[in-house]
Formats: sequence, structure tokens, C-alpha cells
Amino acid sequence: MVNYARRCADIGFAILLSTLALVSEGNAQQASSDTCLRLAKEIGTSGFDPVPTIAACEQAANERPDDSRLPLQLGRALLIHGDAKTSLHHLTRSHNQGNLDASYRIGKIHFDGSRDLKSNHEEAFRWFKPAADKGHPACQNAVGIMIAEGFGTAQNLYEGINWIRKAAEQGESAAQVNLGKRYLDGAGLTKDAATGAKWIRQAAEANDPEAQVLLGKLFFDGRGVVRSQPDAVIWFKKASDQGNPEGLFWFGAAKLKGWSTLIDEKAALQLIERSANAGYADAQAVLGELYRDGKVKVIGKDIDKAIHWFETAVRNGVEARPELDALKARASEERARQAEAKRAEVVRTPTKEELLNAYTAYLTVKLCHDVRSEYLVKLVTPKQFELAKRLIRNVEDLTTLSKSEKDDVWKQANEDMTQTLGLFKMAQVMGGNLASDDMRLVCQSSLASLEAMRPKPDASPKRDF
Repeated sequence: MVNYARRCADIGFAILLSTLALVSEGNAQQASSDTCLRLAKEIGTSGFDPVPTIAACEQAANERPDDSRLPLQLGRALLIHGDAKTSLHHLTRSHNQGNLDASYRIGKIHFDGSRDLKSNHEEAFRWFKPAADKGHPACQNAVGIMIAEGFGTAQNLYEGINWIRKAAEQGESAAQVNLGKRYLDGAGLTKDAATGAKWIRQAAEANDPEAQVLLGKLFFDGRGVVRSQPDAVIWFKKASDQGNPEGLFWFGAAKLKGWSTLIDEKAALQLIERSANAGYADAQAVLGELYRDGKVKVIGKDIDKAIHWFETAVRNGVEARPELDALKARASEERARQAEAKRAEVVRTPTKEELLNAYTAYLTVKLCHDVRSEYLVKLVTPKQFELAKRLIRNVEDLTTLSKSEKDDVWKQANEDMTQTLGLFKMAQVMGGNLASDDMRLVCQSSLASLEAMRPKPDASPKRDF
């Protein structure tokens, strides 16, 4: 009896250990699954790095092969990483487990195409339609668009709109925006701005950034809703906060113009530049205008940057070719004027009068350097005198006067020095104390005159000294 009880205890302990091992393994699998799904929530956000998500979801999909969500998220991350074929493999695995989201993703890959897979609308429709028949809203919207436009199937506008409406009524925000636009434009439906605005508002309130921008425009224009600039800016900001390029642009424009908000040029330019760098062509064209006109203080006028942004906008389809051509012509004219000004500056030569002034200034500096007496300290340092010699050589070199003309000017300059010599002698007679400050001023002024005649950096002397 005792042995039997002991055997039972041993068996129970083994079962307990086995159970604990299974629980531990299950917890580990659950942890890897949770990590995959948590990282996958960031797919589509700014700065998303697919590599950690691929690693986590690959491990989780292998550990839990019956969970269709894991190969779905692995396929999405691989597509972001640029591997459409491997993405299709994992998405098909998820689809085969009955995941209709995977069906939608496969259809979208075939519709859009990729670097290593050509677009195939017929194949896309074959993936979308069965899932749409089962009530998948994103697939219903896709089928509706394809039937309405005749992509990959026979065109039937009204049947297509009915599919779009089914998706919109299920809360599919893309379908609500699509249906709202059709009411606004009267595309296959009787034009009804109020009904269009209603559908778009539903999508905007579901946090769809495209709908938020569109609703902001409707409030700004008073189309289908009561015109309200404050409401427009609120919706622009909501889209901007999600990083939507068009939302960034419109909220930046609001800050630049002061639409129901304080003017903040610096913040406005940051928002518009983020929009332009994200590829929004209207923001690129506006940046071109701002740099061209120079009316915004924080950036001023910059023709080169204006040309860059206009060129970028034109490449992205904005009709701004005339503005770009005019700006390039203006820049070319400005460069020609600058070049001409530089040439004129380089070839300008000192006149006879200017050479006389330069000689007189040099002789004065030389006298200031050479004088040394009991009463008058040296007024120009050796370093300053060497500078004066270089400067007078440059001035003399640039003049077109003949040697005999230069000699005449030099002679006249020496004669004009008589008065300056008289001042020095007076300073010595008076003991230097009363006149030294005046003499120092004469010396420094003469040196400054020479420096003012210094050639520009690109106006090189005609010969070395």
C-alpha cells in the first residue's frame, strides 16, 4: 500500500513538471506573439523600421503556426522591406487559414505592383472579390472602385458605387471618403455637398488623415457645411499631427497666414518643408514662391533654393514651368550683373590724383616710423610700416601712368610733405607733449588712407613684389 502511494506520488510529480514545462513554453510563445503584434502596430508610421518586426514575427509564426495574424504581419513588414515575393508567400499562408485581411493585402500587392512584381488588375480582382462577398469592408471598397472604373473587370458605375456604399456603411473610412467625394463631385450620384460632407466627417472622426484634410477644406470653403475657419484649422492640425503631408502643408499655411491662430513664421516653414520633403507638390511650389519673393523674414530671398523647389514641383506635376523659366532667366541676369561688377572692380586703376594721395600718405607713414627723438616717441611700428610699403606697391602697380608721370607725382608728393615736416619740428620744439597726440592722429589717418586703397581679393597685382 505504501509502495503504491509512493508510485502515485512519483507519477504526479512527473506530470506536474511536464505541465510546468508546457506552461513555460506557452508563455514564451505568447510573449513572442505579443512582440510581433505590438511591433506591427507601427507599420505605416513615420520612421518605421521593418527589420525588428520581421525577426519577431518570423519567430512567432514558426512557434504558433495556427495563428493567422502572425504570417499576415510578417508579410506586411516584408513588403515594407521591399520583398514582395516573400511577402506574398506569408500572406498566402495567412489567407489559407481564412484571414480575409491577408486576402486584401495580396490583392493590393497585385493591384499596385512592386519592384519585383508587375501590376495585374485582373489578378487583384480575383483576390478582392471573394473576400468582398464574405463582407470584408476594405475588399468591398476595392471591388467597388475597380468595377466603377473598369479596372480588371467590366465597368459598371452604379454596381461599383453600391459596393463602395456597403463598405462605407460598415465604417470603412477609405470607402466613406470615396463615397463622400462622389457626392461632392456628382460622380455617378446626384451632387449633394451636405451628404458628401457627412460621409467625410464620419471618416475624419475615425481619425482618417485624408478625410481630416478634406473636411478642413470643406469648412474653409463652406461647402456642405457652415463656413468656419477655426474648424478648418482644427481638422488641418489633426491631420498634421499624424504626419499627413497635405495636413502638414495646410496647417503650416494657417500659421503663416494667421488663419484663426497666431502667426508663427518659423513653425509654418518647418511644417511646409516637412510636407515638401514628404513629396507634396503644392508645398514644393509654395516654398519656391516664398524663397523667390523673400517676404518671410526667417528665410529671406534665396533664388537658388527657389529654383530647386520649383524644379521639384514641376517634376511632380505642378504647372509652374513659366515661373521656373522666368526665375532662371532672372538668376542668369543677376549672375551676369555680378560678374560685370567684379570685372569693373578688378580693372579699375588709380587716377593721378589718387596716386598723389597715396604717395603723400606713404611718405607721412614713413616719417612717423623714422622719427625718434627725446620728446617724440615712434608713432608707427615696424609692422605697420611694412604694411604701408606693400600697399603703396600695389597702388603703384595698378596705375596705368607712365614711369615719367609717376616720377612727377612722386616729386610733387615730396614737396607737399613740407607742411608735415613743419608739424614734426614744432612738436620737437614744444617738447612733444602738446603735439604728440595730433601727430599720432596724422600718422594713423595716413595709414588708414593707404589701407582704404587696398585692392579687392580677386583684383590681383599685375606683378609680384
